[in-house]
Amino acid sequence: NTNLTGDVTVKTEITDSDNVINAAEDNTMDMSGSVEAGSTIDSIVVTDEAGNSVTVPSSAITLNDDGSYTVNDVDLSSLDDGELTVSATSTDADGNTTTKTDTIDKDTIAGDKTDGSEIDAPTVTITEDVNNDGTINETEQQGDLNYEVAIPEGAVAGDTLNLDINGTASTVTITQDMVDAGKYESTTTMPDEGESVNITASITDSEGNTTEEATDSATVDTIAGDLDNDVEMAAPTVTITEDTNNDGTINET
Repeated sequence: NTNLTGDVTVKTEITDSDNVINAAEDNTMDMSGSVEAGSTIDSIVVTDEAGNSVTVPSSAITLNDDGSYTVNDVDLSSLDDGELTVSATSTDADGNTTTKTDTIDKDTIAGDKTDGSEIDAPTVTITEDVNNDGTINETEQQGDLNYEVAIPEGAVAGDTLNLDINGTASTVTITQDMVDAGKYESTTTMPDEGESVNITASITDSEGNTTEEATDSATVDTIAGDLDNDVEMAAPTVTITEDTNNDGTINET
């Protein structure tokens, strides 16, 4: 918030709980502030560090009798990431005009890679599916189902790992040990015969930006053959046709 000493006062702020505008917020930002009662608001302009700006139309500003005002759903998606400056200009009943400012950071890129690019989606691997053919067979099925999620470069301790296993969502706070190991390992219940498991993961950084999702899936099939009633097919029959009478002896004839 900013205040001007003297008879004319203006203050303005972008309403955001963590004082950072993320990718989910940058096209629907709210603003609020106040001017001296009886004043008008001439303009509200938001400018990035490169000089690009967004001017809030007067029709979007709600000014109350006590001088408080609100602005809803301002689209700041055209502005660059970095520090944004909000400038509000007001004129009081005596014709005195002033402009005051507030600042807020914009960060719409997931992760903290040194080059500023977005981190990759985490890689999900159902390690129970040893040969990664999408099927968990009899030799691979060992107790609970094991899986791991690779932690990509740029993810840091305190970020959130979002998991969805067959429609059940959960979150895990990424620790430094996980970052150092480069992965998160866990287990889930082994599906029943013929059923599948689908694991989806993404990462949300401390500013609220989320990566693309990554998925791995596998189906449990521990029964030999493909009979419709899930009954294991019979062993193959071997016949030595040279032993015509099948007495275990191949004679002269």
